[in-house]
Amino acid sequence: MFDEMYIQPSVRYRCRHLGRAVDDPDQVARTILAIMVKPLLGGKPFVVRLLPTYILSAEFLRKCVSQCIKAINNNGGRVVALVSDNHPTNRKCFALFSDGREKPWIGTDAAQESEFFMLFDFVHIIKCIRNNWQMEANGILSIQPPGADRQISAKWSDVVRLYQMEKDHVVKRTCLTHEACYPTSTQKTKVSLALQVLDERVAAALKCDGYSDTAEFIKTIVRFWKIVNCKNPDLHARLRDPDRRPVYSVQDESIQFLSALADSFDSTHCGKGRARHHSLTPETKSALVNSLRGACEMCEVLLSDPRISYVLLAGWRISPNERRQLLCICGASAAQCSTPTNEIIDIP
Repeated sequence: MFDEMYIQPSVRYRCRHLGRAVDDPDQVARTILAIMVKPLLGGKPFVVRLLPTYILSAEFLRKCVSQCIKAINNNGGRVVALVSDNHPTNRKCFALFSDGREKPWIGTDAAQESEFFMLFDFVHIIKCIRNNWQMEANGILSIQPPGADRQISAKWSDVVRLYQMEKDHVVKRTCLTHEACYPTSTQKTKVSLALQVLDERVAAALKCDGYSDTAEFIKTIVRFWKIVNCKNPDLHARLRDPDRRPVYSVQDESIQFLSALADSFDSTHCGKGRARHHSLTPETKSALVNSLRGACEMCEVLLSDPRISYVLLAGWRISPNERRQLLCICGASAAQCSTPTNEIIDIP
C-alpha cells in the first residue's frame, strides 16, 4: 500500500543530502511518497520506501511501485494486492497497471509473473460516500439495496433533523454531533465523524421516527463497513454479529452481499455538478464498485491456497495506527529522505 504525505517544504543539509525532490531535483520536496508492505501470513507491516516528491505523477508512481514489486519478488515474496486512496494520481497509476483490461481491478507488472489486485482503501471510500451524500444538490442518494424490491432515497436532511431534535436532550439515542452533521473541509477527512452518521443507532432511530428509506440506506452501508472492517477472527462471536465473521468461502453470505452491493451501485446513475442527481460521483462509484468486485475475487484466489483458511478484509486497508506511523516516520524523516547531491555548500 502507498500514500502521499504532505510536509513543510524546506532545504536542509544533512550528511551531504539536500531536501530536494526525487522526481524533480531542481525543486524542494513538498510531499513524501510512503510505500508500506503488509505481510499476508503474519508479521508486522513495515515501510520499504520514503521518497520526497514535488508533483507526484502517475508514471513516476508506477515506476516506484514497480521497483518495490521487483524487490519483493527477488526476495521470494509475491504481491497480492495494491491498496491506495482514491486520489486522481493513484487512479491513473492503477489504470497504467491494468492496461485497459476488462477488469480494471486486476493489474500486471513485468517484475511479477502472476497478476495482482488493485483496491482502493475502504476507509477512504466510506468518507467519500458520506461526502457525496452530503454534497449532493438535494442531499439525496438513491439506490436499490441488495435483496430489496424497490429503490430507496436516503435524505441527509433526515440525519440533520434527528440531530436537531435530540441535541439538547440529556439522554440521546445516537452519538451524532454538530461536527458530524455540519463538517468543515478538514473534518470531512475524519472517518470517525463519517461513522457517527453511518451507525446502527442512527439507522434504528430514523426507522423509529418513520424515515425508513434513510434508515435502510445507512443500514446497508453499515453492513458493508462491518464486513470489510473485520480484523479479528473471533470478533463475530464476541459481539454476536454475523456480519463481522471472517470470509471462509466465496459462498459466504458476506461475499454474496458485497457482490450484490457492487451490482446495485454499478446500476445507478452517476454524474458531476448539476448532472449528478441523487447519485455518487463517477470517481466514488468506480472506486467502490471496482474495490468490491476486486475484494470478492481476491478472496476466491486466496482461499484456494491450502495455507489460508479464512480472510480478514481489514488487512487490505490503512488502519489509523498505520497512518499515524506513516505520519510520524514522514515527519521525522523529512530531512533525511532526500536525494544525494554533489553541490558544494559553504557552511559558515
